[in-house]
Amino acid sequence: MTLTRQRLLLILVSLSTMLPVGNGQIVEADMPVELIECFQLLRNKTGDVSQTYETNEDVYIQCLKEFLWKEGSVQWNNFNITEKDKGYINSVIGSLVRRGRQKRYAGPAKGTFPRTGFRIRREYRRISDGERFALHSAINQMKTTGRYDMFANLHQGIVITSAHGGPNFLGWHRVYLALVEEDLRMINPMISLPYWDSTLDFDMADPVESIIWTETFLGNGNGFVTTGPFANWEAAGGQLTRNIGGGSSLFSKEIIRRILTRCRVRDITFPTAMNEFNLELFHGGPHVWVGGQMSGLNTAAHDPVFFLHHAYVDYVWELFRIRQATFCGVNPSTDYPPTMGQHAAERPMDGFPQYRNIDGYRSYWTRFWYQYERSPSCSMWQPFCASPYLRCDLARQRCISVARMGPAPMARGFAAGGAAVAAASPSSMTSAVQARSQESTIAIGPRFRAPPAEPRTQDARMGMTPGRMRRSVNKTLDTRRNKPGNEKTSNFPTLGPMFRAPTSDNRTRGYHNGAFTGGVIGIYQGLTRFEAMNRSQFLGSEYMQLLPMPNYHETPLTDLLRPPVKNTFVLNGHADVIQWAFIPVRVIYTSDFENPVSNFLRSRREYSQHQIKQSSNTTEPEISATSQKCIQDESGAMQVRIQSNGLNYNGDYSGYALIDRHLPVDSATTYIGIKSPEVEHTEVILSAVHSCGLMCRAHCHIPESVPAAFKPCSGVLKISNNDPNVYGRTYEEAVSRVWQGVLSGGGVQNENIRLVFDCSNVDKSPWFSDNTSSNGTMF
Repeated sequence: MTLTRQRLLLILVSLSTMLPVGNGQIVEADMPVELIECFQLLRNKTGDVSQTYETNEDVYIQCLKEFLWKEGSVQWNNFNITEKDKGYINSVIGSLVRRGRQKRYAGPAKGTFPRTGFRIRREYRRISDGERFALHSAINQMKTTGRYDMFANLHQGIVITSAHGGPNFLGWHRVYLALVEEDLRMINPMISLPYWDSTLDFDMADPVESIIWTETFLGNGNGFVTTGPFANWEAAGGQLTRNIGGGSSLFSKEIIRRILTRCRVRDITFPTAMNEFNLELFHGGPHVWVGGQMSGLNTAAHDPVFFLHHAYVDYVWELFRIRQATFCGVNPSTDYPPTMGQHAAERPMDGFPQYRNIDGYRSYWTRFWYQYERSPSCSMWQPFCASPYLRCDLARQRCISVARMGPAPMARGFAAGGAAVAAASPSSMTSAVQARSQESTIAIGPRFRAPPAEPRTQDARMGMTPGRMRRSVNKTLDTRRNKPGNEKTSNFPTLGPMFRAPTSDNRTRGYHNGAFTGGVIGIYQGLTRFEAMNRSQFLGSEYMQLLPMPNYHETPLTDLLRPPVKNTFVLNGHADVIQWAFIPVRVIYTSDFENPVSNFLRSRREYSQHQIKQSSNTTEPEISATSQKCIQDESGAMQVRIQSNGLNYNGDYSGYALIDRHLPVDSATTYIGIKSPEVEHTEVILSAVHSCGLMCRAHCHIPESVPAAFKPCSGVLKISNNDPNVYGRTYEEAVSRVWQGVLSGGGVQNENIRLVFDCSNVDKSPWFSDNTSSNGTMF
C-alpha cells in the first residue's frame, strides 16, 4: 500500500514520537496587519489573470523592507549632515511605511509602493513648459527648506566607495533617485524626475550650444551660475559653478549601443568590465563635461543636473535589463556579481539600510514605482521629435537639441563621417577662460573617473591660441589650401581634398545660403528663439512609447549552487555575535511528478484536494512558469535559503539547506540566527525560497501535540527564554540540542523543531492568500 505525501511528511517530521514535549516557548505569532495589507494590495484582487509579477518573493521582500524600516537603523557615522537632516530623511523613508489604508494610484501592476503614486519619467525637453516650471519650483522649494542640500550630502563620505567602483553603483543610485523623486512629489505630485539624454547634445555641432544651458532650462554653464532657476545657489565648495565642455565627453549613441551588446552586469561595471563597455566609466564623462560641482564625487549632487543625468544612467540600465530578460536569458533581479566588502550583495545600503545592495536590482522599482518613456527618435518617415526643443537631423535620422543661439553654431559644419569641425570664436574662448578661472575657486575634491576628452572640449584645445584655431579652421574651409605658409595642421578632423562641382543651388539638403545645417527640422517651424526662450509654447503632448516591462517569468532562472551569504551579525546597529541565538528549521522538498523508482507519492491533484478539504481558503497550486524554465544543477543539488528578519529588533540572518531534487522527497535541517531572547522576548519572521525563485510554505508546531504536528502559518514566531532547549546560544549548541538524542540512541530530538518549510517546484507563498493562517493541521 502506497503512502500519501501527507503521511510521508508526518514520518519525516516526527522521527521520534514518544519523546517528551517541551514547553513550547517558540510559538506562532500574528502577521502584522501592515504587511498583510501590502501583500494583498499587490496581489491582484481584480480577477485579471493577465497581471503577472516577477516572483512573489520580490513583492514579499519589498513589503518587508518597508515595514522593517526603523529610524534608529540608519547609521550616520560617515555622513556630514545635521541631526535635523537625519530626522527629516528618516521621516521621508518612514512615510513609505506609514501608508495606512489610503487608496493608491493604480499603476501598471494594479498598485504601487510610493505614497505619491506611480510616475512616468520623460526626457527633460519632452516635458511641457508648465511641468518644467513646476519641477524647477519644487527643486527650489527643497533648496529653500534645506531638504535639497540634505539629500545632496548623502552623496558623500562612505558612499563614495560603497556606491561607486562596483556593482552597487547601479542599485544604490536607483534607490537614491527614487527617494529624492518621492520628496519632490510630496511638494507637487503632478511632477516626476525627468532624465537628460546627453546623446541629443553630443550629436550637435557644438554641445555647449544646447538650449538646456539657458535661463528657461538649467541656466548658464560658463562659470558661476547666474541665470536660470538655480541662479546664485550656494553649493558645496562655493557658489554653484559649471564649465560645460571643459573635458571628457557626453554620452553618445555609439557608446550606448556598445554597452547594450553585453549580457551581464559584471561586463558593464567596475572592477570587471572592459573600458569600452563600462557604464560607470562612461557615466563619469558628463560629470566632468559639465564641470564645477558636477565633476566632484563629494559635490556632484549639489547641482540639479546630477539627478537628471543619473536618471538617464538608470534609463540606460533599464534598457540593459530589458535586453537581459528578453535576449540573454538572464534574470536581471539576481544578476548581482559576486562581490565582497562594501559592494557585497547582502550588505545594508549606506543611508538606506532597510534595503540591501541587491535590492536595488529588484524589478519592483520599474513595476511599482516608475516607468520610462523612450528617448525621442526620428526617421525619414517620421521626421519629428515631439518637442519644439528638439530637431530631427535627417542626414543621420537622429533627434538633436535645438541650439540656444539659433542656427549660427550649426554653420560650423560637419566633417566626413559626422565628426564636428570645432571653430572657436575669440568671445567663446574668453568665456571658457573665465569659466575655468571661476571653477578653480571652488573646492571640488576627488573627481569622477571619465573617458578622455573629445576634440570639441577645452581640454582637447589646451595649448592652442584663438588665432591658431582660427587659422586651422580657415585651412579647412578656405579654398586657398595650397598657399605657402598655410601648412600647419589642425588637431580637429578635416574634410581633405574636395571634388570639383558646381555651386549649390540653395535647394540641396543640409545647406541654406551656403551654410551647412545638417538637414534638421522640427515640429514648430515658426518657433522663434524669443518665443522658445520667453514664452510657454509647449503645452505637452501625448506620451510616446514607454519602455516595456518584460515578463521576467520568461527569463530562465538557475538553481546552480551559489556562494553562501556572509552574515554580518549586526543587531540594532552593532555587530555582536554574543547577542545572537540559533533555532533549528527543517526543510522538506517534494517532487510534483511520479517518480519511476518509487511509488511513494500519489498524484499532486490528490494532495491538492486534501489541502482544500483541510482549508477552504487554500486553492489548488499550479506549476509555476518560472520553475519550468529553471536551469537545474545536473547533480540534483538545490539550495533553499532561509532568512530571518527581526520584528522587534533590527537585524537579519540567512542560512541554507541543501536538498536533492532527484529524490521523490528529501529533507534537511539548518540553524538560523535570531536575537537572543534571554533579555527580552524575540519576535521574528522567517521565509524560505529555493534558488529557482519559488517560495516555500511555513508550518508552525502545534503546542502540546503528541506526536509533534504542524499547521500552515505565516512564519512569524514569538520566542521566549522559558525553554532554552528550543534554541542554542551558539550554532554548535543549537546543533547538539537537536542531535543529542542520536548520540544517546534515542533518535532526533524532534520536539525542539518549531518550524518546517514545505518546498517544491510550485510557489507556495502563504502571504498572498485571503487568510494568512489556517487552523487545519497539515501534518
